[in-house]
Amino acid sequence: MVLNEEEIKQSSPAEDATEETDAYSEPRTYLPDATRLSRLLAQILDGIILMFASMPVMFLLDIGSNLIWEDVVETGIPLGQILQITALGVFLYVLINGYHLWYFGQTLGKKMMGIAIVDAQDKVPAFAKIIGIRYAPFQFAGAIPGVALIGLIDVLLIFRADKRCLHDMAAGTRVADISEHAEKTQA
Repeated sequence: MVLNEEEIKQSSPAEDATEETDAYSEPRTYLPDATRLSRLLAQILDGIILMFASMPVMFLLDIGSNLIWEDVVETGIPLGQILQITALGVFLYVLINGYHLWYFGQTLGKKMMGIAIVDAQDKVPAFAKIIGIRYAPFQFAGAIPGVALIGLIDVLLIFRADKRCLHDMAAGTRVADISEHAEKTQA
């Protein structure tokens, strides 16, 4: 089938007003960026969920029970225990959010807030990219004394114009508001 010039213009993504390019992507259909507030609230919800899930598991596995408050204040938590607790947190994060991250690019908190992690083409990124680049390295780096400053830098970058944190830039992702898109697809 041969298309004439008018049909090519109509089907050309470069001519489509709903697509644009930026420094990190190819042309894409544009989902609006999630607001900073919705990202913060999603993170707080995820933190509360993870806290309630990890407490009984830490108790059952006897992780951190030998820490005495006075010793912690004086000398800090041993690095081995910090890494143990962080590994448990990453494991539980994947256990709790894995299904929704794999299929929808959402944690439970993001789902409640109507936002999702998307790649440059507004598609759900690969699960390995979400966990292996976007999440786990920053959790471990943020837990290690002396390297923890990277966690502060990571979250402060949300105040850039494109609202992308360091973990977003590392993974080539962003967080989009999908609440309107979800309503349209359900209707």
